[in-house]
Formats: sequence, C-alpha cells, structure tokens
Amino acid sequence: MRSENNVSRASRPRNRSITDDTTAPRPDAGGTPATRGFSLIEIMVALVILALAAGVVALRLDGPLARMNVQDALSAVAEFDANTRTWSRSQDKPAHIVIDLDAGTLRRQDTDGVEIGKSLTLPSACRMEKLALPRAEHTTGKIILPCSRQGRMHSYAVKIRRGERSGWLLLPGLGGEALMMENDEEVTAILSLAQPVTHGGSFGLDAR
Repeated sequence: MRSENNVSRASRPRNRSITDDTTAPRPDAGGTPATRGFSLIEIMVALVILALAAGVVALRLDGPLARMNVQDALSAVAEFDANTRTWSRSQDKPAHIVIDLDAGTLRRQDTDGVEIGKSLTLPSACRMEKLALPRAEHTTGKIILPCSRQGRMHSYAVKIRRGERSGWLLLPGLGGEALMMENDEEVTAILSLAQPVTHGGSFGLDAR
C-alpha cells in the first residue's frame, strides 16, 4: 500500500506558480517600451510637424500684426503730441516738435533747442510716409512744429506705413482728440478747412 501511494503521488502533475519563467516578460534587444528612447526618425518627424504648424500660425497672424503695428505707431505719435502740449501748458513755455521723416523720429525741444523728455523712434518695420499741413505736404526731411504756451499747434496729419498697410493720424491744432483715418482724400479735405497758425496769430504761437 505504501508503494502505491508513492506512485500515485509521483504521477500527479505539480501546480506551477504564477512566477513561472515561461510567463515572465523577456526584454528584447530594443528594450522594453518603458525604457526605449525615441529614434532619430521620430524626433525628425516631430520637428517637421512643429515647423509646419508654426508656419501656418505665422501666416494667419501676419495681417492682424501688421494692422496692430501701424495703429501702435499712430497711438505713440498721438501720445507724444499730447505730452508736448501738456508740458507747454504746465510750464507756461512754448516748445516745438521736430519730426524727422527719414529717420522716423520725433523730438521735443524748447525754444533754445534743448531736448525735453525722451524722443520717439518708430519701429524699424514702420516708416513715416508723409506729413501733411493745411497748405503743404512733406515726404522727406525735418519739419518743425511749434507749440504755444497754451498748448496750441498747427493742425497736421502723419501717415505711417508698414508693408502694404498704412494709416493716418490727424491732430487738430486746438488740441482736440486725435483721429485715426485711412482715406487720403478725407485727410486732405479736413486739413484744407483748417487755418494755418502763424506767429502772433490768434493761437498765440511765439518763440519766447
């Protein structure tokens, strides 16, 4: 009986544990997915996709950015003009703005030619294409615009261009709100109605 029991026990199959080496994962030559790095081809494909996406975004934003740059430049000129008038009124002194159309700069000076505050330089992508007065237009050179101690100036308009886009800034001589415009004929028509201010005129412009 004892020998039969031994035989029956020996013939029974043994249960294999769940850690049998036949079920354990075997790393291949390339490494497991958790440890294998990106291949050079995968990295190059990702870079190409990013470059294409950036190009599409740049094309879509080119128009709005162009308009924004022109408007920002016009706003900067309007602020510079307003600050000049404010300085003359607060100091009870005349001053003048020197506009250099070729360099794209605006400088504020007193009657002795001493610089007042910081100058304004337009972005390199923008250029001052034209400066219009009631009886004259300028496309190059330096133009001096006097400002009285009451903060009054000649009415004038500045045209700024960036690429295919452009815009006008119309500044009334009495110090009213600056207007942004696009139509050349409308700017010319409005300026033709303005009377140029001369030294000793009703606006009290003087060089003292």
